[in-house]
Amino acid sequence: RRQRRRTYPLVDLAMFRRPAFSTSVGCIVLAMLALVGLELIAAQYLQLVLGLSPLETGLRLLPLTFAAMAAGLAGARLLRRFGPRRMVCAGFCLTAFAVVLLTAMGRADNCALLLTGFVLLGFGLETTLFGAYESMLSEAPQEQSGGAAAIGETSYQLGAGIGIALLGSVMNAAYAPGLTGGVPGVPSSASVAAGHSLGEAYEVAGQLGGPAGVALRRAAGDAFVHGLHVTLVVSAVLLLLGAVMALRLPRVMQCEEVSVPAPRDAVESRVSV
Repeated sequence: RRQRRRTYPLVDLAMFRRPAFSTSVGCIVLAMLALVGLELIAAQYLQLVLGLSPLETGLRLLPLTFAAMAAGLAGARLLRRFGPRRMVCAGFCLTAFAVVLLTAMGRADNCALLLTGFVLLGFGLETTLFGAYESMLSEAPQEQSGGAAAIGETSYQLGAGIGIALLGSVMNAAYAPGLTGGVPGVPSSASVAAGHSLGEAYEVAGQLGGPAGVALRRAAGDAFVHGLHVTLVVSAVLLLLGAVMALRLPRVMQCEEVSVPAPRDAVESRVSV
């Protein structure tokens, strides 16, 4: 309400009246929601379920980063060739496919599956973010480009926070019932305490020791993998909704309505966009 009354608002809400602008912001939020939420859960899976060290976990996640860098370098050419609508929609669909592929993760380490899933995930998400961000900037009036960029950066942080909260909540809701309902041979109080998180379950299992501790660790690991699968499915559904949302984006960038010179390098073309 305050921003609407200001002569020079910090956030010009009138920009959200443009369907393509508000859609682009929504796509950025959804993409970041999936990226940060899934990265957090993947790190827990790699360390607590597969037993990898923090360094090994970071190395396993590097393909996601490299794939995102490759998508960023190719983003300008993809945007010129396919336009925001097809680029963002395809990015969401590719990411959803990667997430569904990762539902094959289990208690055993599968390097090939993780590598393929993380590469597709990184490339798809960066493709989505690149196309949505450039579309958002092109929809803003030139004199408000700074404010539009600030809204874009804020949407990055908003999506990251929502992703941790939402996917983390889904993960916990799917994980806890596998333990709070009771584990054979384990005291009920220990099962309830283990239902708070996988890390706490391992601590309780260590305190119990013996067959009860082993049973609790196995049950907690199985419950976490089940929760991971549920969270991935929910994430895939949200990503497909993002793909549907992206159909509201324009087919071509506004700047392409004027003749555009032949493509040069990715950095120069992104600046021109």
